[in-house]
Amino acid sequence: ILDTPACEDFSFITELAARVCDTPYAFVSLVDADRVWIKACTGMQVGELPRGDSYCALAVQGDAATEIADLTEDHRTANMKLTVDAPHMRMYSSVPLTSSDGYAIGTLCVMDTKPGGLDDEQRSILVRLARQVMALIELRASERNLGETVRELEMLATTDELTGLHNRRSLLQRLRFETARAKRFRAPLSVVMIDLDHFKRVNDRHGHAVGDQVLADVGQLLRDSVRVIDIAGRYGD
Repeated sequence: ILDTPACEDFSFITELAARVCDTPYAFVSLVDADRVWIKACTGMQVGELPRGDSYCALAVQGDAATEIADLTEDHRTANMKLTVDAPHMRMYSSVPLTSSDGYAIGTLCVMDTKPGGLDDEQRSILVRLARQVMALIELRASERNLGETVRELEMLATTDELTGLHNRRSLLQRLRFETARAKRFRAPLSVVMIDLDHFKRVNDRHGHAVGDQVLADVGQLLRDSVRVIDIAGRYGD
Protein backbone atom coordinates (compact mmCIF):
# COMPACT_ATOMS: atom_id res chain seq x y z
CA ILE A 1 0.00 0.00 0.00
CA LEU A 2 3.06 2.27 0.27
CA ASP A 3 3.32 4.94 -2.45
CA THR A 4 -0.25 4.36 -3.59
CA PRO A 5 -2.57 7.33 -4.18
CA ALA A 6 -5.01 8.47 -1.53
CA CYS A 7 -8.43 6.89 -1.78
CA GLU A 8 -11.85 7.84 -0.50
CA ASP A 9 -12.20 5.01 2.03
CA PHE A 10 -9.12 5.97 4.02
CA SER A 11 -9.79 9.70 3.66
CA PHE A 12 -13.31 9.23 5.04
CA ILE A 13 -11.91 7.54 8.16
CA THR A 14 -9.46 10.38 8.82
CA GLU A 15 -12.27 12.91 8.41
CA LEU A 16 -14.42 10.95 10.81
CA ALA A 17 -11.57 10.60 13.33
CA ALA A 18 -10.90 14.34 13.27
CA ARG A 19 -14.57 15.13 13.78
CA VAL A 20 -15.13 12.63 16.59
CA CYS A 21 -11.98 13.66 18.42
CA ASP A 22 -12.62 17.38 17.82
CA THR A 23 -9.18 17.93 16.28
CA PRO A 24 -8.22 19.72 13.07
CA TYR A 25 -5.80 17.02 11.88
CA ALA A 26 -5.95 13.25 11.41
CA PHE A 27 -3.58 10.90 9.55
CA VAL A 28 -3.37 7.29 8.45
CA SER A 29 0.37 6.68 8.55
CA LEU A 30 2.41 3.63 7.56
CA VAL A 31 5.90 3.27 8.99
CA ASP A 32 8.63 2.10 6.62
CA ALA A 33 12.30 1.45 7.37
CA ASP A 34 13.40 5.08 7.00
CA ARG A 35 10.20 7.04 6.38
CA VAL A 36 6.57 7.36 7.32
CA TRP A 37 4.11 7.26 4.42
CA ILE A 38 0.90 9.24 4.87
CA LYS A 39 -1.82 7.21 3.17
CA ALA A 40 -4.60 9.66 4.02
CA CYS A 41 -4.83 12.90 5.95
CA THR A 42 -7.33 15.54 7.02
CA GLY A 43 -6.39 19.15 7.69
CA MET A 44 -3.15 19.30 5.69
CA GLN A 45 -1.43 17.65 2.75
CA VAL A 46 1.62 15.55 3.59
CA GLY A 47 3.03 12.78 1.43
CA GLU A 48 5.71 11.37 3.68
CA LEU A 49 8.05 12.28 6.53
CA PRO A 50 11.49 11.03 7.54
CA ARG A 51 11.01 8.35 10.18
CA GLY A 52 13.03 10.35 12.69
CA ASP A 53 10.71 13.30 12.21
CA SER A 54 7.41 11.52 12.74
CA TYR A 55 5.45 10.97 15.92
CA CYS A 56 4.00 7.81 14.44
CA ALA A 57 7.40 6.11 14.41
CA LEU A 58 7.29 6.32 18.20
CA ALA A 59 3.73 5.03 18.38
CA VAL A 60 4.41 1.72 16.59
CA GLN A 61 7.03 0.76 19.17
CA GLY A 62 4.34 -0.02 21.74
CA ASP A 63 1.12 -2.02 21.62
CA ALA A 64 -1.18 0.53 23.22
CA ALA A 65 -2.56 3.92 22.27
CA THR A 66 0.07 6.67 22.38
CA GLU A 67 -0.90 10.13 23.60
CA ILE A 68 1.37 13.14 24.10
CA ALA A 69 -0.49 16.01 25.70
CA ASP A 70 2.16 18.62 24.80
CA LEU A 71 4.68 17.78 22.09
CA THR A 72 6.90 20.72 23.05
CA GLU A 73 7.45 19.27 26.53
CA ASP A 74 8.41 15.76 25.42
CA HIS A 75 12.11 15.44 24.62
CA ARG A 76 11.35 12.90 21.88
CA THR A 77 9.07 15.25 19.93
CA ALA A 78 10.01 18.80 20.93
CA ASN A 79 12.38 19.26 17.98
CA MET A 80 10.44 17.37 15.32
CA LYS A 81 9.52 19.23 12.16
CA LEU A 82 5.76 19.42 12.74
CA THR A 83 6.36 20.70 16.28
CA VAL A 84 8.90 23.37 15.39
CA ASP A 85 7.51 24.48 12.03
CA ALA A 86 3.97 25.42 11.01
CA PRO A 87 1.38 24.37 11.95
CA HIS A 88 3.25 23.88 15.30
CA MET A 89 1.58 20.73 16.58
CA ARG A 90 1.10 20.43 20.34
CA MET A 91 -1.16 17.42 20.96
CA TYR A 92 -0.81 13.94 19.47
CA SER A 93 -2.94 10.87 20.04
CA SER A 94 -2.78 7.63 18.05
CA VAL A 95 -3.72 3.97 17.88
CA PRO A 96 -1.36 1.47 16.21
CA LEU A 97 -2.51 -0.29 13.06
CA THR A 98 -1.82 -3.89 14.02
CA SER A 99 -1.84 -6.63 11.41
CA SER A 100 -3.50 -10.01 11.99
CA ASP A 101 -0.08 -11.54 12.72
CA GLY A 102 0.60 -8.99 15.45
CA TYR A 103 2.83 -6.39 13.79
CA ALA A 104 2.26 -2.66 14.26
CA ILE A 105 2.73 -1.24 10.77
CA GLY A 106 1.45 2.31 11.27
CA THR A 107 -1.10 4.41 13.09
CA LEU A 108 -4.38 6.21 12.92
CA CYS A 109 -3.65 9.48 14.71
CA VAL A 110 -5.22 12.83 15.50
CA MET A 111 -3.34 16.05 16.23
CA ASP A 112 -4.02 19.57 17.43
CA THR A 113 -2.14 22.85 17.61
CA LYS A 114 -3.13 23.26 21.25
CA PRO A 115 -2.18 20.92 24.12
CA GLY A 116 -4.69 18.51 25.56
CA GLY A 117 -5.95 14.98 25.19
CA LEU A 118 -8.87 12.77 24.29
CA ASP A 119 -11.58 11.60 26.63
CA ASP A 120 -12.37 7.92 27.12
CA GLU A 121 -15.14 7.85 24.54
CA GLN A 122 -12.98 9.51 21.89
CA ARG A 123 -10.14 7.06 22.54
CA SER A 124 -12.55 4.13 22.29
CA ILE A 125 -13.87 5.35 18.94
CA LEU A 126 -10.34 5.98 17.66
CA VAL A 127 -9.46 2.37 18.52
CA ARG A 128 -12.46 1.09 16.57
CA LEU A 129 -11.67 3.31 13.60
CA ALA A 130 -8.12 2.01 13.59
CA ARG A 131 -9.51 -1.52 13.30
CA GLN A 132 -11.49 -0.41 10.26
CA VAL A 133 -8.33 1.05 8.70
CA MET A 134 -6.49 -2.23 9.27
CA ALA A 135 -9.42 -4.19 7.82
CA LEU A 136 -9.24 -2.02 4.68
CA ILE A 137 -5.48 -2.52 4.38
CA GLU A 138 -5.81 -6.29 4.68
CA LEU A 139 -8.71 -6.29 2.21
CA ARG A 140 -6.54 -4.44 -0.33
CA ALA A 141 -3.75 -6.96 0.29
CA SER A 142 -6.16 -9.88 -0.21
CA GLU A 143 -7.45 -8.37 -3.45
CA ARG A 144 -3.90 -7.89 -4.70
CA ASN A 145 -2.90 -11.44 -3.74
CA LEU A 146 -6.02 -12.79 -5.41
CA GLY A 147 -5.21 -10.89 -8.60
CA GLU A 148 -1.65 -12.23 -8.58
CA THR A 149 -2.94 -15.76 -8.02
CA VAL A 150 -5.41 -15.47 -10.89
CA ARG A 151 -2.65 -14.21 -13.21
CA GLU A 152 -0.38 -17.04 -12.12
CA LEU A 153 -3.10 -19.62 -12.74
CA GLU A 154 -3.80 -18.11 -16.15
CA MET A 155 -0.09 -18.35 -16.93
CA LEU A 156 0.05 -21.97 -15.80
CA ALA A 157 -3.05 -22.82 -17.83
CA THR A 158 -1.79 -21.30 -21.08
CA THR A 159 2.01 -21.56 -20.97
CA ASP A 160 4.32 -24.46 -21.59
CA GLU A 161 6.54 -24.52 -18.52
CA LEU A 162 9.68 -25.67 -20.32
CA THR A 163 9.73 -23.37 -23.35
CA GLY A 164 7.69 -20.40 -22.13
CA LEU A 165 5.55 -20.66 -25.28
CA HIS A 166 1.79 -21.15 -25.46
CA ASN A 167 0.97 -24.74 -24.58
CA ARG A 168 -0.93 -26.98 -26.98
CA ARG A 169 -4.36 -26.26 -25.49
CA SER A 170 -3.83 -22.50 -25.60
CA LEU A 171 -2.28 -22.66 -29.07
CA LEU A 172 -5.24 -24.54 -30.54
CA GLN A 173 -7.68 -22.18 -28.85
CA ARG A 174 -5.90 -19.15 -30.30
CA LEU A 175 -5.71 -20.83 -33.71
CA ARG A 176 -9.50 -21.36 -33.73
CA PHE A 177 -10.01 -17.74 -32.78
CA GLU A 178 -7.62 -16.40 -35.43
CA THR A 179 -9.11 -18.67 -38.09
CA ALA A 180 -12.62 -17.42 -37.34
CA ARG A 181 -11.43 -13.82 -37.40
CA ALA A 182 -9.60 -14.32 -40.71
CA LYS A 183 -12.77 -15.76 -42.25
CA ARG A 184 -14.92 -12.92 -40.95
CA PHE A 185 -12.64 -10.17 -42.27
CA ARG A 186 -11.47 -12.17 -45.31
CA ALA A 187 -7.90 -11.65 -44.23
CA PRO A 188 -4.96 -13.97 -44.87
CA LEU A 189 -3.73 -16.23 -42.09
CA SER A 190 -0.34 -17.92 -41.98
CA VAL A 191 0.71 -20.87 -39.85
CA VAL A 192 4.32 -22.09 -39.68
CA MET A 193 5.32 -25.34 -37.98
CA ILE A 194 8.89 -26.33 -37.27
CA ASP A 195 10.30 -29.64 -36.12
CA LEU A 196 13.59 -30.46 -34.40
CA ASP A 197 15.15 -33.22 -36.47
CA HIS A 198 16.66 -36.17 -34.63
CA PHE A 199 15.77 -34.68 -31.27
CA LYS A 200 15.46 -38.16 -29.74
CA ARG A 201 19.18 -38.64 -30.32
CA VAL A 202 19.91 -35.66 -28.09
CA ASN A 203 17.98 -37.23 -25.22
CA ASP A 204 19.49 -40.67 -25.83
CA ARG A 205 23.06 -39.44 -26.10
CA HIS A 206 23.18 -36.56 -23.62
CA GLY A 207 20.24 -37.16 -21.32
CA HIS A 208 16.85 -35.52 -20.81
CA ALA A 209 18.31 -32.56 -18.92
CA VAL A 210 20.27 -31.52 -22.00
CA GLY A 211 17.22 -32.18 -24.18
CA ASP A 212 15.14 -29.93 -21.95
CA GLN A 213 17.74 -27.19 -22.25
CA VAL A 214 17.65 -27.47 -26.04
CA LEU A 215 13.86 -27.05 -25.99
CA ALA A 216 14.14 -24.09 -23.62
CA ASP A 217 16.71 -22.43 -25.88
CA VAL A 218 14.54 -22.97 -28.95
CA GLY A 219 11.58 -21.51 -27.07
CA GLN A 220 13.64 -18.45 -26.14
CA LEU A 221 14.77 -18.06 -29.75
CA LEU A 222 11.17 -18.15 -30.96
CA ARG A 223 9.98 -15.67 -28.33
CA ASP A 224 12.75 -13.28 -29.33
CA SER A 225 12.02 -13.65 -33.05
CA VAL A 226 8.25 -13.33 -33.40
CA ARG A 227 6.35 -10.05 -33.60
CA VAL A 228 4.03 -8.83 -30.86
CA ILE A 229 0.99 -9.82 -32.93
CA ASP A 230 2.32 -13.34 -33.59
CA ILE A 231 1.51 -16.39 -31.47
CA ALA A 232 4.27 -18.88 -30.78
CA GLY A 233 3.38 -22.18 -29.14
CA ARG A 234 4.59 -25.70 -28.50
CA TYR A 235 2.36 -28.16 -30.37
CA GLY A 236 4.16 -31.36 -29.47
CA ASP A 237 4.66 -32.98 -26.08
